[in-house]
Amino acid sequence: MAIFVLLLAYFIEFLQYLKILKILGIPRSTFTTMVLGSSFDWGDIVAYTLAFLSIIGIAKVFNNKAC
Repeated sequence: MAIFVLLLAYFIEFLQYLKILKILGIPRSTFTTMVLGSSFDWGDIVAYTLAFLSIIGIAKVFNNKAC
């Protein structure tokens, strides 16, 4: 599940990088901003990756304690 969420976040950032709303001719609105965000940012990619690694690390710690 964590991998799927990470890939989805990367995909949405990629669409922001491409300026997909402009390509498709969709006007920016509150809804589109909530769904696709407002702009591409490398900081978001780093944050998503660090969150993913944290979740995986925490899961490993809890799995080891359960044994």
